[in-house]
Amino acid sequence: MEFLFHPPLLERLTAEPVTRLFMSYEAVQPLDKSRVQPLKRLFGLPGVLPVVIGAPPLDELRAALPLDGVLYAGLNGAVFHEPEEVPDRLARHLRLSDSRPPALRRALTGWVVANRSPSDCFVIYIGCGESDRAAMQLVQALNGWAVFVSGDCLPLTSEPVWQKAPLPATS
Repeated sequence: MEFLFHPPLLERLTAEPVTRLFMSYEAVQPLDKSRVQPLKRLFGLPGVLPVVIGAPPLDELRAALPLDGVLYAGLNGAVFHEPEEVPDRLARHLRLSDSRPPALRRALTGWVVANRSPSDCFVIYIGCGESDRAAMQLVQALNGWAVFVSGDCLPLTSEPVWQKAPLPATS
């Protein structure tokens, strides 16, 4: 999980007033106490609005990573739970014709950015597999960063692949 504290990622997170950070649950597997602590630190950075999206059911996802202030999205985004809200289904908000994991993760990512994020937030998606690819492409289209963690969703054996949009020009 060294990629979570890679200098470009930390610099970007601290440079942006608000960042919507999507994290594939599979990219940080397996989770135990030693792996949850770095996520707590990352999710606790000022301005970071975290989303954890994964294949497990919502309850299992929340039990594996019990953190405050996180939007959890289980079943690849079909069911989600925002802090201090009751669990909700994406199908209530969108007409979904494709229920495959890549389509669900992309739909949830787009919906959260459009409806549950400040309009000026920067978006980062950390993913690791084919299920994340469509959501990562959407984030890139929004001039966000897509970070692909190699190793077939296992702990890193090499550096992450950074696919990112340039920093906005400052005046």
